[in-house]
This record gives sequence, structure tokens and C-alpha cells, in this order.
Amino acid sequence: MIQLNTAPPPLPETIQSEGTTSTNVAAGVGIALALVTLGGSLGYDAWLKTQEASPELVAAARAFVGFSCLSFALVGVICSIVSFFCKGSNRGSGAMIAGVLGVLLNAGVAGMTTVGGVATIRAQAASLPMLRNDAAALREFERTRHDVKQQLSEELERDGQITTEGGDRAAQTLLQGLDRVEKSTGGDTALAARAVKSFLSEMQAEFGGYQQEATKLINLNPMDPTRLKNKADLQMRQSVVASFQKRNDEVDALLESALPRLGRHLSEAGLSDKAAAGVMAGASKELEQRLEIIRNIRETDRRIAASISEILALYESHWQQWKTDPAGEVVSLEQADADAELKRLFSTVDQAAKDQAYWQSRYVKTL
Repeated sequence: MIQLNTAPPPLPETIQSEGTTSTNVAAGVGIALALVTLGGSLGYDAWLKTQEASPELVAAARAFVGFSCLSFALVGVICSIVSFFCKGSNRGSGAMIAGVLGVLLNAGVAGMTTVGGVATIRAQAASLPMLRNDAAALREFERTRHDVKQQLSEELERDGQITTEGGDRAAQTLLQGLDRVEKSTGGDTALAARAVKSFLSEMQAEFGGYQQEATKLINLNPMDPTRLKNKADLQMRQSVVASFQKRNDEVDALLESALPRLGRHLSEAGLSDKAAAGVMAGASKELEQRLEIIRNIRETDRRIAASISEILALYESHWQQWKTDPAGEVVSLEQADADAELKRLFSTVDQAAKDQAYWQSRYVKTL
């Protein structure tokens, strides 16, 4: 008897593979979404930490990314479930494993995003008032820096130079601004303000020796021979010039030790390594920007001091052979060669003072 084959004929290969292809695509999408979501969220959060933004903007950005990650993860779960529950002939063992893996990965990402997001939102909500307070305090300090810059610019415009008194007032204003930041903030911001304040106080105390000698030299008006009573008086002036030169050289050494000193103060204040590294990076950048300018200012002081010393030596070798104009402003010596050298030295002092005013104006612009 003829047996009839009642089984349906096999489907063409293209039709057979259609369900399997869809299943594999769904499984692949499920796994890919989980990996992309996890990697993207971690990468974006790491990048966000390197950006300078307000606390509110950071919180909003993280919330947006968190909800986006949750959405992608849920889509991944759906794709993985679709691949897992495809009917038998359309699902290979590889697709089944991929589907299970996709469900687990996406569920894990979704859970991490939800739990982490809730924890982050709670932490940010709790810390937002303090962060706002820190930001407000730092903005106020930036205004203080701007005021200092304005005061120094006005003094430079008015007097042609920044006096030691003007520099000291500027330093005190900055120290007061740092004190306000320390008292009105908390955490690393307050610790950083305390450390920088302590560092600047130490530097200012050591710089004070230079300021004292500079003030003494200016008040002495050593280039005016009419104030010389005797040669002992002249030697006293030479001693003041030498002390000023010594203090000026010490300022150079003080600048070279600035960054190590700041690092020590940050460590003593108990600042976290990350915060300390940030402060040091900013300080290093600012010092690099200003170091050449400060060295040029110091060099003009050396030229002034060296020329004054030579002028005093001329006065000594041509004792009381000088004369001044009726206004007492122009000094000349009786011997022609000596008088020409005197005029050259006066011109050197005048040019050095002009150069110093130029470098001081450059320095003020960096504040």
C-alpha cells in the first residue's frame, strides 16, 4: 500500500532563516544596548568630573543621562525577552543563551541606574545647599581679585608704578578674601582657602624684608647729593643699597620655593589628594604665566641698585664737586668726563624705572 507523506513540505531556506535572523538580531541588540549603556554612562560621568560647571548643571546632566540609560536598558530587556521566547524552530541554543544573557545584563544595568540614580539624587539634594554656598563664596573671591586688580591698575596709572605700600594693601585684601571663603564654606573648599591663606601669609612675611629695604631706599633719596653731610653718610647710603640688592636676590629664591611651600601647606591643611592636585595644577599654571614678568621686575631693581651704587661712588671720588639747578632737580659734576658718566647713570636709572612700570602693568593684567 502506498504510504502518503502527510508532513508539510520543507520551507525554502530563505524562509527558514528569517525567524532565526530576527531572533539573533534581537539577542544581539539586547546585549549591545547593555554594554553601550554601561560604557557610555561611566564614560560620560568621568568626563563630566573634568568640566567646570555649576552644581545645578552637573545634577541636571547626571539625571538626564541616568534616565537615558534606564530607557536604553529597558529596551534591551525587551529585545532580549523577544529573542528568548521565540518558538523552538526559530531559536537556536546560541540565541537562547544570548537572550538570557541580554535579559540579565540589561536588568542589571537598569537596577544599577535606578539604585545609583536615587542615591546620587539624594546625595546631591543634601549637598546642593553647601555647593551653592561654596560657589557663591568663590564668586565673591573672584570679585575681590578683580577689585585688587583695579586698585593696582589705578595706582599704576596715577603714580607710574606700584609702590611697596600698594602691593602690601593688595596682599592684605586677598588674605581677607580668603579668610571669608574659609569661614563661609566647608570641606575641601574651606581647607584649600585656609592652606592658600597660610601660604600667602608666609610668603608675604618673608617678602616684607624686601619691602622694608625698598621703602628705606626710596625715603633716603640716595641720588640727591645735597643731602650728604659727610662721607660717613655716603657710606651709610651704600650700605642701604647693598641691603636692598640682597633682599631683591632673596625674592628670586623665594619664588623658586613657592610651589613646594604651597604643597606643604595643602598637606598640613588635610586637603584630599585630588583637591590638592587641582590647587597645585592651577597654581603651577599661574606661576608659570607670571614668573618671567616677576623676574624682569627683579632685574629692573638690580639695574637701579647697581646704578645708584655707581652714582654714590662718583660722589665719593668727586666729593663736593657737584652742583644743582635752582630747582634742585638736575645734578652735575664739575669734571666733564665724570659729569657725562653721571648723566649716563641717571639715564639708566630712569629707563629701568620705566621698564619696571611696564612689567608691573603686565603683571597686573595676569591677576
